Amino acid sequence: MDDVRQFVVRREVKEGKKSKAPKIQRLITPQLLQRKRYFKALTRKRMEAGKEAKAAYQKRLSEYHHEQKEKRAAELQKKKAPCWADTADTTHFSSRMWQKRQKTCYSYVMLRVELNGFSFPRDIFP
Repeated sequence: MDDVRQFVVRREVKEGKKSKAPKIQRLITPQLLQRKRYFKALTRKRMEAGKEAKAAYQKRLSEYHHEQKEKRAAELQKKKAPCWADTADTTHFSSRMWQKRQKTCYSYVMLRVELNGFSFPRDIFP
């Protein structure tokens, strides 16, 4: 391969002894090729790190959504359960709150009984 710098058109300076040549833009040198390889390697490394980070994020995000879905399902199940079904579990209520809830449940049950036309004695229900 020929060296391009040998074929550059040179011009003489007035003094006669010196000659000038324009700079060669985009000259392909070994240093330029090495720099190009280095920058491409950096880009490739960043892309791989980004892919790994994205995969880890997506995994954690799916775990989070799964946890939230389970939590929401548990809350909905708790809300949809009839109020007299959880009489055994009174740990999360204060005593006053629990008494209020029992009264509400009692009135709800009595209302259902009266609406359906049944006439049970009131002492069956607590």
